Amino acid sequence: MMSSTSFSSVTISLDLDDQVPVYLQIARQIRALIEQERLRPGDRLPSSRQLAQDLGVSRTTSSNSYDLLTSEGYLLGIPKKGVFIAHRLPSLMLEQLPSTTTRTSPDNSYDNTDDNWLRFDSGADVSLFPHRIWRRCLQQGWRDPPRELLEGTMKSGLPALRQAVADYLHAMRGLSVKPDQVIITAGNRDAISLLLSALKRISTKASSSVWLENPCYPALAESVSSMGVQLDALAVDAEGAVCPTGVSGQLAAILTPSRQYPLGVAMSARRRQEWLDLCSQSNQTGQPFWLIEDDYDSEFIYQGRAQAPLMKADTQQHTLLVGSFSKILFRSLRIGYIVAPDQLAPHLLSSQHALGSMASLPLQPALAAFLTHGYFATHLRRMRRVYQQRRDHLLHLLQSELADQFQITSTHTGMHLVALLKPESGLTDEQLARAASELGLTLNRLSSHYFTGKPQQGLLLGFSALSEPYLNEGIERLHQVLKRARETLSVPS
Repeated sequence: MMSSTSFSSVTISLDLDDQVPVYLQIARQIRALIEQERLRPGDRLPSSRQLAQDLGVSRTTSSNSYDLLTSEGYLLGIPKKGVFIAHRLPSLMLEQLPSTTTRTSPDNSYDNTDDNWLRFDSGADVSLFPHRIWRRCLQQGWRDPPRELLEGTMKSGLPALRQAVADYLHAMRGLSVKPDQVIITAGNRDAISLLLSALKRISTKASSSVWLENPCYPALAESVSSMGVQLDALAVDAEGAVCPTGVSGQLAAILTPSRQYPLGVAMSARRRQEWLDLCSQSNQTGQPFWLIEDDYDSEFIYQGRAQAPLMKADTQQHTLLVGSFSKILFRSLRIGYIVAPDQLAPHLLSSQHALGSMASLPLQPALAAFLTHGYFATHLRRMRRVYQQRRDHLLHLLQSELADQFQITSTHTGMHLVALLKPESGLTDEQLARAASELGLTLNRLSSHYFTGKPQQGLLLGFSALSEPYLNEGIERLHQVLKRARETLSVPS
């Protein structure tokens, strides 16, 4: 079934039976019209409501198209005036990218200073960060700062921020906690180090091991090992981290129930209960055992709803929640939090006072205001829409062009897709990464996230920080990478 509309001298036509989402069809055609100069900078477009009526689609669909093009820099929305073609178009920047020019990076790593290099980035898109609002929050927080803030004596964090985090967790995650249970950290790794330090201090065991998901974030495994803590691997299946039958000397388990990193699996309700039962049974038999819940990527769920944190269901109060704002806002923020049960909070504060806080105090008043006034929730809703559109686009590219090489998994949440290499490809992710380094593309290998055992072969393809044209370029280069890797190894296509 076809649908079309025209404005000025151009026409948009839709195929409502096509597998490509309708909002992407609209966005692609408008983008093509701009790049063909049939729509020029400063031209006014119909309102999203009018476009929806003309095309016979929902207003949500037309709004999503405009949101995508605005996030990419093609459109500019002016309040009370309308939607216009932007004067500085991203296509000018895209022309600076080489198509698939052969390049060699001296250290086979992403060169952050070289615009010719690409990577599938799963960070926040800082170009869409509300800088003006953040500036107002900074100004507000520093009009009359408390003396403790200037002297750096707030080891557990700014009280206003601890309250704001408690309110945020209640509103967004259904978790009722007191500000005294919230401890501000410099992010997840800082939080894990602080937790393990405190747990080791109160543990009666001479030495303890910790269960850690395998695969996991490589820097986390390195950080835990550097503390002299033994790592016991947890396998990960379709229901999340596999629960062992009993505790045998382990002090804690570090889990990512909301979205396992890097595989993207959400822990099932059955598996969550198994872990809670194990924790309860161990503590009832006199073996202190803790669950450390890393609330990684819980904010970006595109289908269904996020499950409540394990902490909410833990009647034994032996679960700790770890979260970070850097993944959502910008990497250099370096502010996160721990939520601890009442019984453990004093021990964490004591450890933090002894070790010193790594969290940035000067930025905490701004973040508190950003949360309290609802700016964070507004920004999160916007980025969720943008990231979902980018996920849809990358997923369509992979399924239509590379389905014979990769199996795509865990697509409902997060900021990256997992592309498992099919065995019949005859390639490893390390071979792909080497070929990619010669084509100006950095690939994040799944196998590098295993700290023991035989790793799965695949790629982590981030999409959140890349607009659609750059995702197109990344997939085009990945095509070339596969071709070069096969030629080098004489693997048949």
